[in-house]
Amino acid sequence: MSEAFIEVRDLKKHFGVNKVLDGIDLDLSRGLVTTIVGKSGMGKSVFLKCLAGIVEADGGEIRYAGKPFTLSGSLPNNRLRFSYMFQNNALFDSLNAFENVALPLLESGEHSSGEVRDKVEDLLGQLDLADSLERYPGELSGGMQKRVAFARALVTDPELVLFDEPTTGLDPERKFGIFDLIAEYREKYGFTALLVSHDIPEVFQISDRVAWLDGGRIRFFGTAEELESGRQPEVIEFLNKSRYSPHRKVQTFGGKS
Repeated sequence: MSEAFIEVRDLKKHFGVNKVLDGIDLDLSRGLVTTIVGKSGMGKSVFLKCLAGIVEADGGEIRYAGKPFTLSGSLPNNRLRFSYMFQNNALFDSLNAFENVALPLLESGEHSSGEVRDKVEDLLGQLDLADSLERYPGELSGGMQKRVAFARALVTDPELVLFDEPTTGLDPERKFGIFDLIAEYREKYGFTALLVSHDIPEVFQISDRVAWLDGGRIRFFGTAEELESGRQPEVIEFLNKSRYSPHRKVQTFGGKS
């Protein structure tokens, strides 16, 4: 069984009277891909932003490598290397592909200009973007923009990568391409991944664990197979409403659809 190196306990985030996160408990195992699914507006992206420190949590605890810490409910920048791939890529329009990917390395001040160039060019080359280094986001297709954002998320050699709807705006073929990249590079670099996705069941193919967020809490945590074979009426309804299959519905206990 994989080591749980990040443990989230009773994480809360309220916006006025709206309890978006109402006591989240979740363990992330080292080296695995965990995907959070759920209906729109359930706080999946808010949860990622709380982990990253973009949004301040109202309560709860996060443990990293078994040790508690408090930093507004966010991951410890000084202790854990992590990166965030935003839903809409968040590329800087005024920077070309090379500059967008190089930015985190330059901001860290830990690498020479030669090291930055070698690392960025190598990574973009692996992602079939070697001929697009000087092209700006507006000159790139949607799939190419995703790959640039993906490269930026990996360029710092993170232990954990947070993916917020990484396939938003892509056609089915390109969606599978992004999922393939996540699976391939997780295998290659060994990072842990936490995804938010609405692409069901496609995302299950790369997910080691699935967490179902509903009503501000994690209502299910396990493998995709366990989720698919579950007998909870709420889970069955969710899967059926998530375009689970255009040809068949998930079967309820006793064979009734």
